[in-house]
Amino acid sequence: MTPFERKKQLRKEMLCRRKSLQRAEKSAKDTAITKNLLDLDNVKKASVVLPFVSTKDEVDTSDFIAECIKNGKTVAVPRCKDECNMEFCVITSFSDLEKGMYGIYEPKAHCTVIKAEDITDSVLIVPGLCFNNDGFRLGYGKGYYDRFISRYKGYSIGVCYKEFLTDEIPTDEYDKPVDTVITDR
Repeated sequence: MTPFERKKQLRKEMLCRRKSLQRAEKSAKDTAITKNLLDLDNVKKASVVLPFVSTKDEVDTSDFIAECIKNGKTVAVPRCKDECNMEFCVITSFSDLEKGMYGIYEPKAHCTVIKAEDITDSVLIVPGLCFNNDGFRLGYGKGYYDRFISRYKGYSIGVCYKEFLTDEIPTDEYDKPVDTVITDR
């Protein structure tokens, strides 16, 4: 089986496993991940936070985003520019979001675009279906985050539930690891 075929198979398995999480269990895990993120020194020291806006099946980032805004951090979230690239735009509340590409909430047109890849005093929160202990991830297969991480100068953090850490992730030269992975444990 080629790495591409294995990624496709693993993606299907992880999506199925993730959808099977019970609501109460997922909520408890999301709360734990939020606390673990907020307790990280890199997050505490960062003036700019670059989280993703979660979908209903992903690790919920809404409390993390709200807490960062409340604490006076600059919060910028991704907006798809095209089929290959994303840009980060500053938000000050959830009312700055609207459904965008792929049905994911993105910043509205009035939100200020920042050159996030050049901000060293920042943390990037990266979604993934699963991660391995080396920080490599299995995403949805579009490569948005791999392209961004390849030019990003700040600190990157992957988030997933503990049972979604695996050593099975096939990698190639395009895959870029995060600096650390935070789970619910």
